[in-house]
Amino acid sequence: MPFPDAEYISIASNSLIYEELSYDQNQLKVEFQTLFNSITHEQKNVFDRIMMEVQQNKGVVFFVYGYGGTGRTAHSMFYIPINLNEDSTCYIDPGTDEAQLLEKTKLIIWDEAPMAHKHGFQALDGSLKDVLSSNFLFGGKVIVFGGDFRQILPVVQKGTR
Repeated sequence: MPFPDAEYISIASNSLIYEELSYDQNQLKVEFQTLFNSITHEQKNVFDRIMMEVQQNKGVVFFVYGYGGTGRTAHSMFYIPINLNEDSTCYIDPGTDEAQLLEKTKLIIWDEAPMAHKHGFQALDGSLKDVLSSNFLFGGKVIVFGGDFRQILPVVQKGTR
């Protein structure tokens, strides 16, 4: 009986990686092709540029202006503290299942980025550099921030309606 390789054993023993990789590939391919066929020339250029950077693995940041999607919040995915300051870090330790998932990750999409505090971005940047032992921006991961600035209203302290 053949013995499974080390990568398979690693994935099988890490429930976070297993969960992220447990999708129907055929359904995903059909959905991708349907969406890809409907994008504009400008959107295709953005897609191609992002995918090119994903292959290079050097940590590039993009911002895509548009309205939201679905998925986990950045706070829950990266264990970003609720009460942030300039010294905040994410609660991810090297060698953990979370760190192993981040090592395998090529692209991070952070939706609703305009609503996040800058200390959250700084916490993720510092934590990814630490966990992945990399000096590249965001630990060498490609990050796509998305959001719609029209959803952000100015807050005037003690202001009236």
